[in-house]
Amino acid sequence: MFFKQYRFPYIGWQCILRFIPRFIFISNINIQGFKNIFFSVSSGCYSQVIEVYKDLNLIGIRLSSGVKKILHEETIVTLGRNNNIFQKYSILGSYS
Repeated sequence: MFFKQYRFPYIGWQCILRFIPRFIFISNINIQGFKNIFFSVSSGCYSQVIEVYKDLNLIGIRLSSGVKKILHEETIVTLGRNNNIFQKYSILGSYS
């Protein structure tokens, strides 16, 4: 299991959704097989694992807006909330 192999999982680690226990904050949810489908990517967004369907290989998550989604357990996620702490320093489209 993910948390037994690594004793201290750090915020910002990417892992497969199957190894995450219930009620942990996750972000940057990337659905495998589809290039443009992402959830919880904006600043301050998060999701939580709320249900695990082991017989169907599905996991239910709740987005920060309260919407519930059911995803495959092989979905790649990032542990923790999405901060974007350096977003105020980025300047897009500037030429100097």
